[in-house]
Amino acid sequence: MNSQEVEAFLNSEEVKELKMDHEKFFDTINSNNLLTVLLKAHLFIESNLVRLIKKELVNEEAIDFSRVNFPLKLQLCVALGIYEEKDLPAYLKLNKLRNDVAHKLHFEVEEKDIKSFLSTLNADQIKYALIEEGDSLMYRFRKALASMYL
Repeated sequence: MNSQEVEAFLNSEEVKELKMDHEKFFDTINSNNLLTVLLKAHLFIESNLVRLIKKELVNEEAIDFSRVNFPLKLQLCVALGIYEEKDLPAYLKLNKLRNDVAHKLHFEVEEKDIKSFLSTLNADQIKYALIEEGDSLMYRFRKALASMYL
């Protein structure tokens, strides 16, 4: 790519949308409301999965992604080489937490749920998220979600 092509790409609508989405994502995960963080982060992550999958498809219109569930989107990511199998447990645990909140009337996210989620991160995900022992639980949760989104 020459400098004009790079500049055109950086000024493209796709890149502008990504920048806006990233800003909204980081605003969302900085909320003090745990449910807001969990539900909105899941939506952003799922939207990003679809974007990554579509980039690899020859005919993205052939699939109605609104009818494809989260675990199947993850399987597509593995099949397309976007993610490795070892990355999936954290995404699946996040999805389970989201489903528990969305479908169980009296479910409350507790500290043990966040710890359980964090325990599903593999070594690479922990390293990429820059999670450190001294970080608060909520800060580790935010960092993990950010690494899964990016």
